[in-house]
Amino acid sequence: MGLHPVVVPMIPSRVDLLHRPLRVWDGDRELRGRAVVIASEGPLPTVYRDWLAHDKQGRLITQEGTTRTSVEGVFAAGRQAAREALAWLGLAETATPVAA
Repeated sequence: MGLHPVVVPMIPSRVDLLHRPLRVWDGDRELRGRAVVIASEGPLPTVYRDWLAHDKQGRLITQEGTTRTSVEGVFAAGRQAAREALAWLGLAETATPVAA
C-alpha cells in the first residue's frame, strides 16, 4: 500500500491527536492520517498546546535525539522528522502522513 502525504500549508484550525487516525482541520476540511509532521518554527502554535508537551516558552519538547513528540505518530518539523515519520509508518499497519 502506497503512502499519500497530505500537506496543510498553514496552522490548522483544530486538531484531534487523541483518536486514531489523527485528525487535522484546515478550516472546515478534515484531514486524517496515521502521522502528523508539525512544520512550524519557534513557539508551538496554540492549537497544539493542549495535546503536546512543550516548555514554558511554548517550544515543542521531543524525545531526546529524535523528532518524536509526546504523542505517538506526531513529529517535529524538518527533513529528519519526515524520515522518522515514514520509518514509523513502516511499522504501523497503514498510513497517510499529514504535515501540518
